[in-house]
Amino acid sequence: MKNKKNANKSILAIIAVLSLILVVEGFFILLGSRGDKGPDTDDPAGGMPGETAEEPPAVDPKDHVKYMHRTESINELKQEINILEIDPGVPGIKIKPALSYDLIYGYELFSKIASRHNAYAAVNGGFFRDFGLPSGMVVIDGQLMSAATGDYPVLVLRDSRAELKEIDSELYIVVNGSDGYDKEAAKMIIDNINFPGGGKQTIVYTPVYGRTNRADKRNITATVVEGVVKEIAEYEKEARIPGDGMLISFFDVAAYRGKELPVKVGDRVELVHEPDMTGNVQAYECGCWLVRDGVPVVGDYDPWVGVLTNRDPRTAVGIKGDGTVILLTVDGRQPGYSAGFTGRELADYLVRCGAVDAAMLDGGASTAMLLEGKLVNRPSYKGQEREVAGAILVLLE
Repeated sequence: MKNKKNANKSILAIIAVLSLILVVEGFFILLGSRGDKGPDTDDPAGGMPGETAEEPPAVDPKDHVKYMHRTESINELKQEINILEIDPGVPGIKIKPALSYDLIYGYELFSKIASRHNAYAAVNGGFFRDFGLPSGMVVIDGQLMSAATGDYPVLVLRDSRAELKEIDSELYIVVNGSDGYDKEAAKMIIDNINFPGGGKQTIVYTPVYGRTNRADKRNITATVVEGVVKEIAEYEKEARIPGDGMLISFFDVAAYRGKELPVKVGDRVELVHEPDMTGNVQAYECGCWLVRDGVPVVGDYDPWVGVLTNRDPRTAVGIKGDGTVILLTVDGRQPGYSAGFTGRELADYLVRCGAVDAAMLDGGASTAMLLEGKLVNRPSYKGQEREVAGAILVLLE
C-alpha cells in the first residue's frame, strides 16, 4: 500500500514538471513570434510581424500644374485670359526654354516645338532679332546658347527654384597650353557667343549657330575640337563649325595679322561664362519688367518691346511669393471676344494673381498657350498659331 502511494506521488510530480515545461516553452514560442529584438526592426512603424508601413502616396506632377481659363470684364472690356500655375519644386516637373529646330536661327510652328519635346504645356517665348536670333540669354540644360544683354530680366530655373533677375554675361576662354597651364594666356576675353560678328570683336560659335560662323567679313578663326585647338586660319568670310567643338573668331584681323594669337594649335581651351550657368540650369531672357517686389513698374514705352499703351495680345511670366511660376496669355485684337491688355493692365492683373516679379514675353499674333497638345487660346491672326523662334515648355518627367 505504501509503495502504491509513492508511485502515485511520483506520477503526479512528473505531470507537474511536464506541465511547467509546456508552460515555459509556450511563453518562449509566443515571445519568439514577436522576434527576439522586440518590435520588428524592418517595420519603421514598429508594427506587428507581417504588417508593412504605409508608403506615402505617389506625387502626380500633373496635379501641380494648374490651368485656369477666365473670361473677365476689365475697364469695361471683355478679356479672355489663360493661366498656368506651376510648382517647379515638385519632382518630375521641369520648366525649360526651347528654340525652333533646337538652333539659334529659324522659325517653327509653336505646336511643333512643344510636340518635339513632348511638352505637357507651353507658351510662346520671348522676343527675337532677325531670322529668329534670340534677343538675349538662352541656357538649356546648362548649355549656353546666347549671352545676356544685361538690360532685361532673365527667367532662371535652378535647383527647382525660379527667379527673375538681370544678368551681365562675362565670357572668357581659359587656356591650357599643350605643355600645361599657361599663366600668361590663361584668360582670354570673349565679346559674345553665337552672335553676328563685326567690328573688333572676338566671338565664339557653337554648333547651335548652324554650319558656319556666317561671317561676311575677313576673320582669323581657331577651330576647336573636343576642347583642343586643331587649326588656326584666316578666312575671307565663313568658317565651318565642327559638330564636336566650337570656333573662336577674331574679327580684328589687322590687330593679329602676323602676330601670335592668344591661343595656338594644340592648346586645350574651355569657354567660361560668369555667373556660372552649368548643370541643371535653364535661363531665358524676357522683355521689360512688369512687376518687381509686388509693385507694377511697367512704363508706357520700352525700347525693345515698343509702345505699351495699346491693348494687344500679351504673353507674360511671373513668380509668386511661394515660388510658383505663372505663365499667362491674354487674347486681343478681337473686338467682342477679347480686347487685349495694355502693359499696365497686364502688370496689375499679374499682381492680382499673386506675382511678386513678372516680365513680358512676346505678344501680338505670337501669343499662344498649349495644354496637352491643344491650343487653349485664340491667336489674333485668324485664330491660327504662327511660326516663332522659341517657347517656354512645361515638361512632366
